[in-house]
Amino acid sequence: MKITKELSEGKCKKNKSFGYKGKKAWVKNDCRAVFKVCYKPKGEEDDDEEEGDDGEKGNCRTLKLESKNKEKDEKSLSKAKKIKSMKITKELSGGKCKKNKSFGYKGKKAWVKNNCRAVFKVCYKPKGGKGDEDDDEEEGDEGDKGNCRTLKLESKNKEKDQKSLSKAKKIKSMKITKELSEGKCKKNKSFGYKGKKAWVKNDCRAVFKVCYKPKGEEDDDEEEGDDGEKGNCRTLKLESKNKEKDEKSLSKAKKIKSMKITKELSGGKCKKNKSFGYKGKKAWTMMRKKAMKAIKATAEL
Repeated sequence: MKITKELSEGKCKKNKSFGYKGKKAWVKNDCRAVFKVCYKPKGEEDDDEEEGDDGEKGNCRTLKLESKNKEKDEKSLSKAKKIKSMKITKELSGGKCKKNKSFGYKGKKAWVKNNCRAVFKVCYKPKGGKGDEDDDEEEGDEGDKGNCRTLKLESKNKEKDQKSLSKAKKIKSMKITKELSEGKCKKNKSFGYKGKKAWVKNDCRAVFKVCYKPKGEEDDDEEEGDDGEKGNCRTLKLESKNKEKDEKSLSKAKKIKSMKITKELSGGKCKKNKSFGYKGKKAWTMMRKKAMKAIKATAEL
């Protein structure tokens, strides 16, 4: 419903003094105008996707998605290159819709599961539109519980470019989705990550999928390596109780090459080859009293 000629000197405001509902168009508050009204004819099936509002340059749509018997329901936006955001406008399932758990999006598809039923406002980047390049960071998909981001990093004149993920406790993985520099991106040589920072250097330019552990989530005993020593390092937490040996094996290792204390928590009880050490691909601790310590082990793959 659009004004083609107003007859009331500025009194017609969309959704305030004019609008529509179902098959009725209306005006109030002294609005007088000629309108162009477009409609869906009788006998034509309703789409779950309806015209968007004026927000975000019109690149938003309202979708109604319903999961039944915990099954997944998803819809693809035909005009979208990728979805940018997805917000509940009306929930129909009594609090069962949780972002990235029972609803979310990936690429140009929006989805619900686990009996989530709701009406959503879904905004997207259109195909072929201006600003069609990927953003540095976009909303996560359903993989890795939504804890993934797309980053575009560019090294120029061999200088380092890096970005920090504000919601991350630490990065877990980093994969190229599109290289922009013709084979110059080599893992742990020209791109990698450390803590919550992803980096590139040596003229590597690419778009990456970066997955991370969010703040507030407890650390695993074994975490992804940083860019030091070709990335083949792991952080392990080992605990010896009542003189018993505690050991862990590195599944990706052929053999361990070194093992260093990064932080001791047992008051000087950690002595190399006496109370901690390694053999093959196993690292171990054995102490007289309960103790906890972190070690850094370099694994040769």
